[in-house]
Amino acid sequence: ACGVPSSLVAGSITTTSASLSWASVAGVLSYTLQWKPTASSTWTTVSSLTTTSYGLNGLSAGTAYQFQVRSVCAASSSAYSGTAAFTTSASSTCSDTYEPNNVSASSTLIAGNSTTTARIGTSGDVDWFQFANTSGARNIKIDLTNLPANYQVILYRGNTALRVSNNSGTQNEQIIYNTSTVASNYRVRVSGISYAFNASLCYTLAVQIGSTGFMMEGLPEAPVEEEESAVEELVLLFPNPANDMVTVRLSPSSLPTVVELFDGLGRTVGTFTHPADSGSHNMVLYISEQPVGVYMVRTTRGQNSTVQRLVIGR
Repeated sequence: ACGVPSSLVAGSITTTSASLSWASVAGVLSYTLQWKPTASSTWTTVSSLTTTSYGLNGLSAGTAYQFQVRSVCAASSSAYSGTAAFTTSASSTCSDTYEPNNVSASSTLIAGNSTTTARIGTSGDVDWFQFANTSGARNIKIDLTNLPANYQVILYRGNTALRVSNNSGTQNEQIIYNTSTVASNYRVRVSGISYAFNASLCYTLAVQIGSTGFMMEGLPEAPVEEEESAVEELVLLFPNPANDMVTVRLSPSSLPTVVELFDGLGRTVGTFTHPADSGSHNMVLYISEQPVGVYMVRTTRGQNSTVQRLVIGR
């Protein structure tokens, strides 16, 4: 039998690197290493290692990782070892060379398949970035990580908001936009929620474009409970497009529901709370004072939320 590696250790940890090692196994030809961010479901595999150590580089600061190793012998391979965990060091400070990029017209040009670090350095700071997809790489994935405060990210094409990610606290944000539309004016807007900022620490923005559709990453989904299963049908907007008013139809719930309306710049222009109730109810939002454009309606119930696009026309 091919022995399973043991004594997995991560050392020499920095903000972007770590040295991984394990105990040698008699009779092996090589080792196979797998590693990933703890929050990801996808492993990166490194094969044909002939030593009992390996250096990882290009990691994200302040991020938890896992790794596992198996032995490869002449006749067979072992099972993978149990996983070992480590966390890279957090950045102590960073420089922000992209200011001023506080409005879409002054968006910083970045390339697809690039990683950028920048800072929301003041309470009113907003960061805009612009990129293009191509006919051979239409699909788009946006990851906002290493958040020092509660930030959100919105994807635009021109002045039209396409997707928004606004997880609570310092959770990573992610947008998946699989599309057939090729354009050079895709824009990413990063901002603090309730004027959140950090004067010294940067966030990391990764923009990927690809020929095949992207899928959401993360840990395996937990079983869906009754209250969670209703999230997909939590809200129905009609009419849409709307003129003077829009009706929000809510599904029954024993939890209060919060409905928020965001304009095309991601600013909150209305917040409405529906109390807990056991029956179905409609909420009517009067929108005649809002300018024509594309808005986002975020509906939150407990730990669950859903975002829908609302078009206001005249």
